Amino acid sequence: MPGVVYSYNVQVEGVSGPVISLTPDNGNRAPLPPAVSNISATDYLYDRVTITWTDVVGESAYGVLRDDSLIATVDLNVTQFDDFTAEPTVYYLYIVVSVDSCGASQPVSSAYGRIPCQLPLAIQGFSASQDECDLILTWNDLPNETYYQIFRDEQWRANIGQDVTSFIDDQVVGNTNYTYTIWGVNNCNVGPMSQPSVGFRFTTPQMPTGVQATDSLCGQALITWNDVDFEDGYIIRRNGVVIGHTDPDQTSFTYSLLPQRAAYRVQAFNPCGASFNSLADSGGTDVAPTMLSLTASSPDCDGITLTYSATSNTDTVKLYRNAVLIATQLGGNGVYEDSPPSAGTFVYSAQAIGDCGVSNVIGGVNGTLLAYPSGPSVVTATQDSCETITVSWLPASGGFGHYRVMRDGIQLATLANNAVLYHDATAIGGIEYQYAVVAVNDTCGQSINFDSVTAAIVLGSLPAAPEIVITIQNLDAVLTWSPIDTTLEGCPIAPSRYLVYYSENTNGPFFYHGSTTDTTYRHVEVVRFAADMYYQVETFVGPVALVSALPDGGALTRDEVMTRLQNRKTR
Repeated sequence: MPGVVYSYNVQVEGVSGPVISLTPDNGNRAPLPPAVSNISATDYLYDRVTITWTDVVGESAYGVLRDDSLIATVDLNVTQFDDFTAEPTVYYLYIVVSVDSCGASQPVSSAYGRIPCQLPLAIQGFSASQDECDLILTWNDLPNETYYQIFRDEQWRANIGQDVTSFIDDQVVGNTNYTYTIWGVNNCNVGPMSQPSVGFRFTTPQMPTGVQATDSLCGQALITWNDVDFEDGYIIRRNGVVIGHTDPDQTSFTYSLLPQRAAYRVQAFNPCGASFNSLADSGGTDVAPTMLSLTASSPDCDGITLTYSATSNTDTVKLYRNAVLIATQLGGNGVYEDSPPSAGTFVYSAQAIGDCGVSNVIGGVNGTLLAYPSGPSVVTATQDSCETITVSWLPASGGFGHYRVMRDGIQLATLANNAVLYHDATAIGGIEYQYAVVAVNDTCGQSINFDSVTAAIVLGSLPAAPEIVITIQNLDAVLTWSPIDTTLEGCPIAPSRYLVYYSENTNGPFFYHGSTTDTTYRHVEVVRFAADMYYQVETFVGPVALVSALPDGGALTRDEVMTRLQNRKTR
């Protein structure tokens, strides 16, 4: 028995001789390795059964048995084995024995294990389309999937139902590479990832930009635009009607059928469809220009204004007066001021010139230049009385409708063209006025060459001086005087205020005490503070507001009052 020591002796016996005994020796059989214990096997992993056990001493290897059949041998001190060959859903009995040179240990422990379900297999035949109008994913169907998971650039994109083997990704930017992977999924778990596949969706081209249609070519229009990517050609439309196509990368088209201007658009196309129509540009074939209109202001006074219009393909317009060229104007539309050497009626014509020829002539347009009136001359202004200034003049010459009489630049009156004088009854005495008379043409306006206008200075007469009577009442000085209603020259006036001044000296200085509209003035309690007091009273004709703004009580001298009253005439 293994582990038990035995004593061994060998005897030799001959036929004719004695028995010979050799020296005895002890011997024993080496034991088997220890039995393996604590064996366990998994039943929850989806791709294998993992068997584990407790390591023993003295083994040289381990043998793993499944249903009594050896399925693997592992090295000493290894205590785990993964069985990838187990069939899903099948329970297996696993035994592990230790092995050395004497053989295998006795099995004393075992365990049941299984793979609970079968994962989906790795997907085969997975590919993403290139250069198609739709980005389509296709793959071979799996036998045991519940659904498929699709990832785009490592981000989940969609779940696809059982037995479906294609998917169109309609949420991608055209002409861009995307990397796809796919997994099969069932109630066991997610199967192996497919090999990546790169997809690329070919889209309709972008809308062409930079469309320009020329106007400057004789007999044809040239349409040009910027090239776009991924196009198979271009469609050219004129006012919405297709007039031609071009090859890929060809970015110009010449149209030479109709001379009228039109709106041109360009559209790119490829097998996936056509782009949006480009923005329109208006163009046309260039032909000889057409003169559209010519007018002349008539009658006119400062000059004759010519207004003309020609078609847009005009480079210059030539203008003629009485068949003689007077101007060459750039462009087809404009205004020209003609200054004939004298007044009169003139015949005007015009012709447009362009790259492709000359236009028709528009002629027979009359324009009349009128002459401004001249004068009047020798304007005078004289004072007739205390209330009136008479303005007179020599008659103006030339055709005109009436006179305007101006005073200080403001119109006083409009008179008939046969008038030679005007009576100004609104002049105020003491104010300087400037008069002018102009002749007015009903069409051209007032004369521009009348003689220099003379100004008449009308001096207002000084008011008469009041005669003052002073009486003492108690402590007050009471001043009275007669009303002032004429000037020294006898012209009637209406005083605005009487100004009262006082001084303790006969020769002044006199100080302003106050004003009144009456002919009586009281200086209250003056006797209390001055033994002698002298007074002056002046008549003021002018704005009352100026007097109302003066401070009473002796704050201003008479000269200061005169300054504030802006040198108004007083007496």
